[in-house]
Amino acid sequence: GVASRTAISLGKKLKLKFDTTDILKVRNQADSAFAKVQAADPTVDDDLVTKRYYEANLPSGGATNGIKTISILVGTDATTSATEQLPANSIVHQIDVDVTTPFSSGATLDIGKSGSASALLANAVIDEEAQDFLSVPMLKAVGGSAYAPLATVGGSPSAGSALVVIHYSTPLL
Repeated sequence: GVASRTAISLGKKLKLKFDTTDILKVRNQADSAFAKVQAADPTVDDDLVTKRYYEANLPSGGATNGIKTISILVGTDATTSATEQLPANSIVHQIDVDVTTPFSSGATLDIGKSGSASALLANAVIDEEAQDFLSVPMLKAVGGSAYAPLATVGGSPSAGSALVVIHYSTPLL
């Protein structure tokens, strides 16, 4: 049977190989390179996914499961919205806050969303009154709805600026 073979030749140009870990490899007949394989679109959970199908079915915005970033330039305005949205079902992995100009005494800075100013990062973690860099690792689920992250500045400071960078990923499909 197939399980006892290490290779099956398919015509003059193609060879299916089984390595010692039961991984199927499609190689050229000379076993010097991988062969090109084409397939139909997947229809059930265990079907393979082709490059064309994968690219045509990426989550909105073209995001992949690689780490992406959203930046917010923060000044003294009460709220500053990101120009991009965190996609639904994405995961926030890290938030960096680079206070480039210290905020006036009594200022606060929260990172969140509309209706929940500190949904991603509460002001108690950030030292907005010092020129400082803070990097906070996390695994925080965004939930089923996309939203534009907000930086909320409290205390009506007369001075201050920061760059907030949100690192996130999305599921493959």
